[in-house]
Amino acid sequence: MDELEIQLKNARKALRELYYCDGRQNVLAYSRTRQPLLLLTTLIFLTGVYYLFAFSERVDYIVFFTLFLLSTIICFFHTCRRVGQYLKWRRGVDEFIRETSKHKKWTLIANTETLELITDEERTIEKWIGFTKVRLSNKSIILTSLDQARYVFPAASMEPAEFQRLTAIVRERLNQPQTSDEPPTPAADPLRGLAGPEIFL
Repeated sequence: MDELEIQLKNARKALRELYYCDGRQNVLAYSRTRQPLLLLTTLIFLTGVYYLFAFSERVDYIVFFTLFLLSTIICFFHTCRRVGQYLKWRRGVDEFIRETSKHKKWTLIANTETLELITDEERTIEKWIGFTKVRLSNKSIILTSLDQARYVFPAASMEPAEFQRLTAIVRERLNQPQTSDEPPTPAADPLRGLAGPEIFL
């Protein structure tokens, strides 16, 4: 296998496209947070309506008010948990992208024994045998090492031919099946390589 050297480009843009796809750019656009928010809003409205009807002292209105109130409370805590997870993830992604953007130059070198990632400040070298997991998709390559460091290489950060060649090298070195079409789920170690917070939802 020949040595492959890639000058990674547009790291900030490529990572934003990878992490913020499918409406993940804000709480109201992402379906996993939007749906609980809509349900909570609906329950609050119906609870208010039945609260007003409960003054008529009809038992069925009081029962409905109580059921909607309990449902609203449960939905409120579920929504808070889901939105809290999203906001924590979003802060991690934003911080990671900000840290990644500080480096002006990213070079990836793949050879028969190692994968090297060189920035203007540091050089990280991982042996191929040190990777325990790999995830290949049409949008990214995600490698996880023995010490749980994760490396995310978006397809948008390199030329299509370079991405195909890197995918072939990873597949050859780590005996992986063909690339999948499912969306990527990059994961977390913002201190090492092109890695970032996990897409948990």
